[in-house]
Amino acid sequence: MSDFREMRRKRQQLSEDESIGILQKATAGTLALLGDNGYPYAVPISYVYADGKLYFHSALSGHKVDGKGISWLLNVHK
Repeated sequence: MSDFREMRRKRQQLSEDESIGILQKATAGTLALLGDNGYPYAVPISYVYADGKLYFHSALSGHKVDGKGISWLLNVHK
């Protein structure tokens, strides 16, 4: 069972290979997660996609580390 709702407009859904290609070419995006008291929090980030993993800088504490939940949204900037 998927944690995500099924897309209504399936023609617009990217394949896994297309998604990975975008992540490999871009270097910046917006990371969105649930912050304090369930309030949405988004922050621009620079990242590296390597070996199937997404790497970005973070301090040892703060919003990115303290974000609630495990579902993060990365909006990639081309």
